[in-house]
Amino acid sequence: MKTVLLCATLFAAALSGCAGLFEPKPIDAAKASQIGNLLADADQNLKNSVWSKEQVSHYPLGSEMAGKFAEASQKYLQIATDKSYEAYNLEPAWAPSNKMLALCQAKMGNSDKAIEFAQKAMKYDPTLDDCLQVIATEYTRKAIAATDARTKKNYYAKAIAAYEEYIRRNPDRKNVPYLESTIEYLKEEMAKLK
Repeated sequence: MKTVLLCATLFAAALSGCAGLFEPKPIDAAKASQIGNLLADADQNLKNSVWSKEQVSHYPLGSEMAGKFAEASQKYLQIATDKSYEAYNLEPAWAPSNKMLALCQAKMGNSDKAIEFAQKAMKYDPTLDDCLQVIATEYTRKAIAATDARTKKNYYAKAIAAYEEYIRRNPDRKNVPYLESTIEYLKEEMAKLK
């Protein structure tokens, strides 16, 4: 009887215009545009950060130019992170904001935050399969940094699961053979642990 009553109440609430209780409310066009602009800025700054970091290797270690490019990379990464947080603060349930924060946190080496934001992005938009690669990469990073075998195994297992889920969803992608070899490597590393 309680179940029937609960179902009837929920159905009545949906019919009376309370559908917002069951799914996220759409954001208005102005806010969506503002968030889109912030994320576009964040994306460009993230690309600039990656490019600047790549330039460091073209100069002698410790040289002035290598230092300038390393500094520029950090500056661009910080701007990308700030813009991403600004977008996130406007609408925390917006999947692209969470994804961009996951990417920024991964570049900053903040694995826990990167995983958290990647998982949130997928919660809001399950089609963001590339977030699975962020999750897998960050769990691998955590496994390498872990000091005890049990923790390493746990992180390796989570990384493998994320890679396998990505492959299951995207069997025809060009990166699948690389990811399959990565999985085999991680399994070998797990097998070495006692």
